Amino acid sequence: MERRRGDDVGIKNGNINLGSGNEIEVEDDNLTCPQAEDSDDAELDDDCFHQFLDVDVENVGQGSRGSNHLAEFESVHSEAVTASELPNKNTLAMLSDLEDDELYEEYACDDKDNKAITRYEKYNCAQMCKEFEFKLGMEFNSVQQFREALKKYCLLHGYDVKFIKNDKERCRVRCKKKCGWLILVSKVGGSMTFRVKTLGPKHTCGVTFNSRLATSKWVSDKIVDHMRMNKNLKLGDVVSIVKQNYMVQSSINKAFWARKIAKKTIEGDHKEEYNKLVNFCTEVKKRNPQSTFALVTDTTYYVDCPRVFKRLCVCLEPVKRGFMKACRPIIGLECCFFKGTYGGILLVAVARDPNDQYFPLAVAVVETENKDSWTWFLKQLFDDIGSMAEKKWVFISDQQKGLVQAFGELLEGVEHRYCVRHLYANIKSRYGGGTVIRDAAKATYPLAWKELMKQLHNVSKEAHDHLMIFPPSCWTKSHFSEYSTCDMIMNNISESLNSRLLEARELPIVGLLDWIRIYWMNRFAENRIKAAKYHGKGIVCPRPRKRLDKEVEESRKWMPRWAGDDKFEVQYNTQRFIVDLKERTCECRWWQLSGIP
Repeated sequence: MERRRGDDVGIKNGNINLGSGNEIEVEDDNLTCPQAEDSDDAELDDDCFHQFLDVDVENVGQGSRGSNHLAEFESVHSEAVTASELPNKNTLAMLSDLEDDELYEEYACDDKDNKAITRYEKYNCAQMCKEFEFKLGMEFNSVQQFREALKKYCLLHGYDVKFIKNDKERCRVRCKKKCGWLILVSKVGGSMTFRVKTLGPKHTCGVTFNSRLATSKWVSDKIVDHMRMNKNLKLGDVVSIVKQNYMVQSSINKAFWARKIAKKTIEGDHKEEYNKLVNFCTEVKKRNPQSTFALVTDTTYYVDCPRVFKRLCVCLEPVKRGFMKACRPIIGLECCFFKGTYGGILLVAVARDPNDQYFPLAVAVVETENKDSWTWFLKQLFDDIGSMAEKKWVFISDQQKGLVQAFGELLEGVEHRYCVRHLYANIKSRYGGGTVIRDAAKATYPLAWKELMKQLHNVSKEAHDHLMIFPPSCWTKSHFSEYSTCDMIMNNISESLNSRLLEARELPIVGLLDWIRIYWMNRFAENRIKAAKYHGKGIVCPRPRKRLDKEVEESRKWMPRWAGDDKFEVQYNTQRFIVDLKERTCECRWWQLSGIP
């Protein structure tokens, strides 16, 4: 039997009567419809929903009972509608979401097909600023994009929020201070778009400067550009930089970790850099085939275990060639420690160029400073520049741990000088002696050295005895060989390079080696430019020329007497020496030691 709209439908004993007046009458009082339990979040959502609902739009979800637009009923059998057949909570929620989608749709008409086209405002991250506001219907490409936009919005204004629902399908957020602000973003149908479906009133709460949204990772992203320009950024500067653009007061602890994360972002991960070490060496060797990269790894008894880095020695081909052609046969040795995660020691070999400046020769990264590491480094160095049998080398260094023992075992009888600066400082702090120690180290001939040592014995016997423990050939010019034509008693060339490496010691190993390579390349290029400008001004380099001019001025105090042929006797007060111009010698040994008459 077919029923038309307006006909009376009667259901007795628990059935429903639909009259022509579109009114619903339930005759049986026992028939009740179960209601969903209310919660604080639900009430809050309903309030915000009604507040921003258009008056011309009918709320279908809440006006279905007693509505004039009740759907038509078709009854085939007079069956009772029991309470179990009423819509459950999940169905109501799904209907509510669908109704929300319809409420915030805006339509435009296509003249060709006469079809409705939906238009929504797309979120643009470039528009995020203090004037930005979320809008109903605003769409995001992903829920992660919404979270990032919300974080930046809250930190720009100093708001603190709480995530009520936060999953892959939806994100519901309210103000943590319960001022009434609320926003709901959920997925639209089967697409990957997320749309703002609920938006509460504006914030009325106060500013929060210590929001948990400002994590160390977020702070590091804000300071990474500043760290590229100044990697020694102070913690106070980190706090100030963030506070300039955001209402965030970062703690010192958070600033410390943010700076550490930013350094890792710029410099790379220390552990991963060791995996790139072989590729780095191979790439550099392609451009400089004769360069040396001696890499040593720990052997392991397990086949599947990765190799563990132990040592690496680097000597570039252009550096080696320049040293062999122009530098004096004196090499300074120095070491410094790493400040990175895994530590280590950097061994440095430095020569002296014709302009009396330091000439970097080779570097090595080793696990620790001891006799074994120094011996290995010296062997690698001799493989590049030639052994002591091929050419006589002179070394100068501090008294590094294990280095003296390495010389005694590997290079017995080699001329090894000690840096007088450290020797002088150690003895003076313990026993005194003052300038007498310095003058004894500067004495150029044995007689003058003996006289000064007598003076030191009279001033401080303990200082004299302690100094005599070291062989005179290690610390005084009077006992140096004349082979190297270098009277250097302080290891300034090595310490100059060491001080230059201070800014790179925190870098990972590949970053450190690349920094050294670029620094050497720039230094040699600048020296070539200076040498080209100096061309035609003489055969003596600028720094030796300056020293020669000073000696010429001092020589005016000496009285020369010709002794025949190319020999002269020179006198100043009670000092007298024989100078041979042909042999380029002087009894004071100054000419032989320095190469300057």
